Amino acid sequence: MNIPISKKQIITNILLLFSGTSIGQVATALSILFAARPLGIDSFGQYSACFALTKMTSIVFNLGMDTWLLHEGRRGEVPLGKLVGSNFTIKTTLGLVWLIGLFITSRFLDPQTYPPHLLYLSALATWLEAALSTVTYSFNISLQNQATVALAVSSSLSLLISTLGLVFTQQKDPMIYVLVRLLIACLATVGGLFWFSKISPLSSDRNTVRMTLNRILQFAFSDALLLIYTQADITIVAMVLGKQAAGFYSPASSILRAMFVIPSAVYLVMTPVISQLVAERSQRLSRAIRQTNLSLAGIGAVLWLGTSLLGPGITRLVLGPEFAVSGEILVILGAILFVKSCSYASAAVIIATGGQGQRVVVQGIAAAINVLLNLLVIHSYGITGVAWVYVASETVLLAGYMVIAESGRLKVTYPRAKQSPN
Repeated sequence: MNIPISKKQIITNILLLFSGTSIGQVATALSILFAARPLGIDSFGQYSACFALTKMTSIVFNLGMDTWLLHEGRRGEVPLGKLVGSNFTIKTTLGLVWLIGLFITSRFLDPQTYPPHLLYLSALATWLEAALSTVTYSFNISLQNQATVALAVSSSLSLLISTLGLVFTQQKDPMIYVLVRLLIACLATVGGLFWFSKISPLSSDRNTVRMTLNRILQFAFSDALLLIYTQADITIVAMVLGKQAAGFYSPASSILRAMFVIPSAVYLVMTPVISQLVAERSQRLSRAIRQTNLSLAGIGAVLWLGTSLLGPGITRLVLGPEFAVSGEILVILGAILFVKSCSYASAAVIIATGGQGQRVVVQGIAAAINVLLNLLVIHSYGITGVAWVYVASETVLLAGYMVIAESGRLKVTYPRAKQSPN
């Protein structure tokens, strides 16, 4: 049986999640950006290219399970600890298959852009960060966001402090930066699992694993497409234009993704809340959806304006004049902050109202547009063209999301009356 959620609980958890993840994402983004200066454009391009490839292919073991947890976690059909335990069982098993696949694939990649040992370490760090994501999502669902804050702040600040130490000693080997990132993710994941097990005992069985695999297909497709149109730009830049172009493009992309944490905090809290309101057929549902839409649109507009005005100056200050092109790219990408914030609002409604199948179709269209346009413009317009393609594909995505979300809202708010027998 679900425990009713008060407005105070929702606001408290949003503020907690926002403050913790904001600090965490900003610290993580700074860690990456500070590493860019001593590494230089070429080595930082290799670092960025390896992580973009491993993040994009991580769907092999992620399978959208964290998003599915947001939908399923508060419904009470299966204990949350059992859902989380089954999640880890699947991620570990498929993660080994993925690592073997990357090992084989690395033989066919350009070693100047994807040094094999750097790629392998990046893959391990990506898997551990995915495991940590499951832990934090579990705390989000149980509305224990003080734990989320503690994990996010401790791990990200540890990474920032360690990176600053490497920068101070002028460490120029990207392997060292990845190794530090891997070790910190490992410690945070182990600590988070131990903490969560005290709240909800972890377990796993064949039936729950089988049920999870049977129900996550739409979420797996959705997350796969999400990764394509959020990571394909860096991967295509690295593969087509090389490590130097990736070195210019990646800082702007990293800053952009760090800013996503602000609307994401609202999304991560409101998705399970709206899901519960839908399940309860609560009269508070329409107001919750309206407030989510207005809040995220306002947040996105402020972020867009701030990035446009301050982005280039901050980029030059942190990275140095040789990365001036990154600041110009960031101004273009800033529009995505508004579009993405509105998309988060619609996505929360889509997940809560069972519109995941339609969402996958829209994501497929956006991903196809992203990849095809990138391949068409990259040789003629370079990384500037790639940035504009990212804006265009996110706009297409938002338009589709809004249609699906409104349809889902109407379906659960004004259900069709049952036809009376003749």
